[in-house]
Amino acid sequence: MVAQTKFIILGNSETAESFADGFISAGNLCVGAVSLRTELLPANSRGLEVWASRKSIDYFEIADANSIEFTKIVESSSAELLLVQWPKIISEKTIELFSQGAFGTHPTCLPWGRGRHPLHWQIAMGYSKICLCVFRLTSEIDSGPIILKYQIKIEKDESILTLIKKINLSTFQCGLELSKMLRGSSSFLESQKGKISGSLWRKRTPEDIEIDCRMSCDSISRLVRSIIPPYLGAKLITEFGSLTVTEALFCQFENWEFNQIGAVLAVRDTSLVMRADDGPIELFIHGDMDPRLGNCKFLRPPRYYKSQLIDGR
Repeated sequence: MVAQTKFIILGNSETAESFADGFISAGNLCVGAVSLRTELLPANSRGLEVWASRKSIDYFEIADANSIEFTKIVESSSAELLLVQWPKIISEKTIELFSQGAFGTHPTCLPWGRGRHPLHWQIAMGYSKICLCVFRLTSEIDSGPIILKYQIKIEKDESILTLIKKINLSTFQCGLELSKMLRGSSSFLESQKGKISGSLWRKRTPEDIEIDCRMSCDSISRLVRSIIPPYLGAKLITEFGSLTVTEALFCQFENWEFNQIGAVLAVRDTSLVMRADDGPIELFIHGDMDPRLGNCKFLRPPRYYKSQLIDGR
């Protein structure tokens, strides 16, 4: 009988649960589930409390994975390995607490796309597929030796929500396959570190989710799908304030090409049609629309409206 590996899952999401579920299904024992305290959770994240309760696993909340608090949890549980889905850097000292090391996943073809908001960026930038990597943790961001890779297709109409569901399914397989590799029934991939420099992606800012009338229809559609609610939603800035766009659809509109970029072609109950760079696009708005939009003839780039507020013109 193969000995169980005692492990802790450190995370705040369904993806973390899927990673742990895969590892458990391979015969390993989860001796602790650890999440950030509620007030510290990133937007649209959740702790592992419900999942841990359902599986009768000890649950803890912490402020810092590099704290004495977490060290005590590890020591009391006799954990040998750490699975990670964590938004902050974990120190080498913390990693060394685990005799079998620490492992995480990242949904880009590492070392490309290390860093923040990888799924949002890849949808917005028009990638047709992503690579879910399992890697051994080091104290550098997403930079450890790569253990295995899974290819995941991004469909033409893919949203952040549908892509996360695919990621969760693949992350379960990652946990299952990682256990086999650690037991020697499969070989590790060679580390990519040092072969190519890769890239480090920055955190998205409010400006990164603003719709600009000069964008193409496809760019607008991808931007909207990359951050649909319950995420913040793409923002359409107007003279009457900021509107949250939940869907952007290509549409037909007679004689659109004779209108300037940014022209408002139609205002409907829950949407407006705008002339983008290369055609008309219908933007569906979350919540009530300001009735004054019915008299709006065109939209300018977001910077124009912001300068109005700053300069008072």
